[in-house]
Amino acid sequence: EISACLVGSEMCIRDRSGGVDAIVVGIGVNVNARVEDAPGELAGRVATMRSESGDVCDRMSLALAVRERIAARCDEVAAAGLGVVIDEIRAHDATIGRRLRSAQGTGVSLGVAEGGELEVELDGGARVRVGAGEVVFEGHGGGER
Repeated sequence: EISACLVGSEMCIRDRSGGVDAIVVGIGVNVNARVEDAPGELAGRVATMRSESGDVCDRMSLALAVRERIAARCDEVAAAGLGVVIDEIRAHDATIGRRLRSAQGTGVSLGVAEGGELEVELDGGARVRVGAGEVVFEGHGGGER
């Protein structure tokens, strides 16, 4: 794993009524660290751009390139809707098949729906879409949000 997206309820920007106005999404990239220096729990699971390419990477150039690419994709979605990226999102969706719990109940993720919601098959067989709220995936010490 070289990178990951980080999203959490503690990373929300709230409006005056306390509702969520925006969510901050972070991107973590392992750039120049040495994999042999990774903590024990990450041994064998982590990679870095340096370990994969053999070269030291310029972090500022990388950050600017990532920012430019994200901005371009956001412009595409703003102009044409989520449909322009939904297949790509689904191709990289790591939630599919994972057990979870939400306000709607417990079940299994079916992945991202057309509107961007998380589609879930609840334990009783009903299908629901979760567009907002907390979703906790099972595993990794009791759950990950």
